[in-house]
Amino acid sequence: MNAYQKAAAADPKYTPPYEHIASICATEKKWQDVVDATNHALQLVPAGTPQIWYFNAVGNFNLKNVSAAQTAAEKSLSMDPNHLAPNTEQLLAVMLAGQGEYQTALDHLRHCLTYMPPGPNADLVKQQVAQLEKIVPPAAK
Repeated sequence: MNAYQKAAAADPKYTPPYEHIASICATEKKWQDVVDATNHALQLVPAGTPQIWYFNAVGNFNLKNVSAAQTAAEKSLSMDPNHLAPNTEQLLAVMLAGQGEYQTALDHLRHCLTYMPPGPNADLVKQQVAQLEKIVPPAAK
């Protein structure tokens, strides 16, 4: 982390260190630091990257800024057809389910399973799909 902070201090207009800082802070659950790092990167390059927008969404979601988180997740997903930030769609689905948009959340989770490799994350998504299938009326599925 220290190396990335030094790189950012050496050239505050160079954005790649902020993505790494956000990633490390997310691992450490330092959500405000995640948002601060991504916001700084987005001030420098407003278009951002899928990863910057994803980390911004994660940070805001964990800080209970759901509207900002959803906007960031949607931005990340729209610019990431290859799913370089693979958990974005799952995060968006969780937000949508939290707002009662169960069918849309279910659609996103099912789509996640088309590109997510087998493993613990895919198993979690399958569990989330099963939970939503209990809520969504059969005709809507």
